[in-house]
Amino acid sequence: MKKKIVIASVTVVVMLVVLGIYYYKLNNRNAVEVMVADGKIINILVAGSNKEKSAKFNFYSVISINPENKFIGITFIPPEYKIYQDQDGNIKTISDLKFSEFDRIKRTLKVDMKLNIPFYLKIDSKGLEKIVDLFDGVDQFVLDDASQINGTFYGVNYFDGKKTIEYINKVPFNSIYLKYGKIQNLIFTILNKREKYQKYFNIPFLLKVSKNFQSNLFVQEIISMVDIVKDGSDVFSTVLPGFFENGVYKLDEISQKDYEDKMLTRIVSDKKKDVTLKIKILNGTNIPGLARKIRKKMMRQDLNVIEFSTSPYEKRKKSIIVCRKADTEIAKKIKQRTGIKNIYYVINQELYNILVILGEDIKNYENK
Repeated sequence: MKKKIVIASVTVVVMLVVLGIYYYKLNNRNAVEVMVADGKIINILVAGSNKEKSAKFNFYSVISINPENKFIGITFIPPEYKIYQDQDGNIKTISDLKFSEFDRIKRTLKVDMKLNIPFYLKIDSKGLEKIVDLFDGVDQFVLDDASQINGTFYGVNYFDGKKTIEYINKVPFNSIYLKYGKIQNLIFTILNKREKYQKYFNIPFLLKVSKNFQSNLFVQEIISMVDIVKDGSDVFSTVLPGFFENGVYKLDEISQKDYEDKMLTRIVSDKKKDVTLKIKILNGTNIPGLARKIRKKMMRQDLNVIEFSTSPYEKRKKSIIVCRKADTEIAKKIKQRTGIKNIYYVINQELYNILVILGEDIKNYENK
């Protein structure tokens, strides 16, 4: 009996020591705060896969956070992206490599993207599904692709974890680039509603979340990054510029310069980007001539309306802004000018970057 008590006591002591060491590291090892103090950009390589416990990944992106101006840049990397040759001269793409070759991936990205990437995060679809459920789902606006997913309709849809994965994966031809578009929709929707999620950003909750992905970041470091970006940071994203040659995706000096202009310069700059708005207006009411009337008013405010017509969608009580570009600054600008508060993101490479669907409440804007 005494022997059992001794064993149990030793076990408890060992557990307390382990937990003590873990929480000591959690609260004292914080490379993110060191980088913030040094004014360095924080870069994280994010890898995703639909397969559980996969050593290889078909989705890659780099998240870059500037702690000084709090800008967030997201760069999506094609799975065919060429990784520098190994000693045997073999050409590999990023999706060919196992993540254990992270250092090799990191070296290539440093040369091509001019970014030092010390951190990584790996997640599979099952882990993402669990995380979305922990955050009580996401409210995603669906526009033209509503019929692609069973039970999905035009307008705001509630997606639990399973529905979120289905939303990402159900794209024509299983295109990774269309999936990137869906992922951007979700990211920008969540960031637009970030005040809803702030209550979750505490150590106990994030410890639960962290069980569903692998990373070399400690929870305290993740919280430090959340503290940087939680209060309305500007966010923008792009696919890494480049070109295909012999089945692999490569960068040259021109595409590197393009990336520098699109992403790097903007991340480090304290100045707001001069955003050119290209607006399409749809009349979502039964009021005849409303789109034309609002177009004239917007044009008098120096807003560039390139198209207007009747909405093919259901009639609306409230007007909405649908941002078609992965850039929060664009949506903010039109919100400030019109007073339309309902903003949603449905990223697509359209001629216009803002879609305004008029609702019956547009009289508030008419009277401004």
